[in-house]
Amino acid sequence: MLHRSSLWMKSTALDLLEWNLDLKLEIAWIKKTKLTGGWENFFHCNKCRCCYSVLLKNSHPCVEGAMHNDCPVCFEVWEKFDMEIAATPMPKPYQNKMVRILCNDCGTKSEVQFHIVAQKCPNCKSYNTRQIRGI
Repeated sequence: MLHRSSLWMKSTALDLLEWNLDLKLEIAWIKKTKLTGGWENFFHCNKCRCCYSVLLKNSHPCVEGAMHNDCPVCFEVWEKFDMEIAATPMPKPYQNKMVRILCNDCGTKSEVQFHIVAQKCPNCKSYNTRQIRGI
């Protein structure tokens, strides 16, 4: 029963992190365009690693990794994560905790310092990561 509960909690935490990232992307969109709404008119191509109009979803010329680190929407969100992490010191018991992460963008596995906000991939600088071991 504990195992099932742990899986539920992990799933819920991942859902919350995904929701949080979606919310941060939407907030970045609103701040960038000064418009509310419209977020549903864009999608993020995981192959190109850039945001495009949904009108191009099945027809954009997709070149793997072409826009990695250059997507203006993602870049703005990653900058906000950097600022949030810098402004949010971890409590002493967690300051030197390391976790193993897997980057969902470049596939790199690495060990990074734990932070409650997010973990950044040291290879491609993306925050699209997941914790695979630690804490």
